[in-house]
Amino acid sequence: MKRRDFTRSFGKSYDGPRLRNPLFAVREISKPTKYAVLTCGVVLLLGIPALFVYAPFMRYSDIRVQGLTTIAVSDVTTAVHSVTDKRKWFVLPGAHIILLKTDAIVDVLDTQFHFATLSLHREGRTLVVEARERITEIAWTVAGKTYFVDLTGVATREATTEAIAMITARRAHVNEIPLAPGVQPTMPIIDVRDGAEPALGATIIDTNRLAHILALDAALRTRGLSPIAYTLDTAATPWLTVSVLEHPSLLVDIVSAPNSALTMYDAFVHGRNGNIATLSYIDLRFGDHVYSKERRP
Repeated sequence: MKRRDFTRSFGKSYDGPRLRNPLFAVREISKPTKYAVLTCGVVLLLGIPALFVYAPFMRYSDIRVQGLTTIAVSDVTTAVHSVTDKRKWFVLPGAHIILLKTDAIVDVLDTQFHFATLSLHREGRTLVVEARERITEIAWTVAGKTYFVDLTGVATREATTEAIAMITARRAHVNEIPLAPGVQPTMPIIDVRDGAEPALGATIIDTNRLAHILALDAALRTRGLSPIAYTLDTAATPWLTVSVLEHPSLLVDIVSAPNSALTMYDAFVHGRNGNIATLSYIDLRFGDHVYSKERRP
């Protein structure tokens, strides 16, 4: 009987084509299908980032400006648009909610308007700009007339009829104060009891005391108070009286910075648990000693 070489037989089977189960048909992927899958992959790969960058819902749709008193809102929004309307690298939209660099907007606004404080935040698709204008002048009332004084203490001009109406309304505590062109409605008002009319261009108050009055005004407003006017006996006196809306008057020495006086004020109010409505005034002129007087019934 002839011997059979099983090793050789199996070797031929191994080297031959793959065995297929006839019960399961094998589907081969055609070339058009491969191209379609590849195309879809490329579209998704490029489309998702494009949707993230260029979709309308990923851009700011509005700009809201808050806190202005004399500067026109349109001027500020125009300055903001000068940044948001520029494409980054000529491709990316400037008003993109995530890609927008707010530092660039802050730089533009600071350069053009010199705001005292400035902040930006997002509310949905609205870019909110909160700004507080820098005080550039004060009102100086003496001998029945009102003048404007710049930050160097120089009398620059006499108040217009509109400005006087605005100042009068502030003194009367009206709810709606009429605005005057080019005049900041929150600027400090200084009344001088005894003095002559100043000559325009003359220095009527030194910059040291003027800076302390402006610092005091800002500090009182941050405490939620509304200063009405600052009264000096004369232009050279070191003491002044601060009239505050619905609050006792404050007596302050403005030769020195108001920080220590404000610290004593905070401690005094805290010590009375905020019960100061019955007081006529709070005297902060004598260092660590605070004096007050009850209002007559």
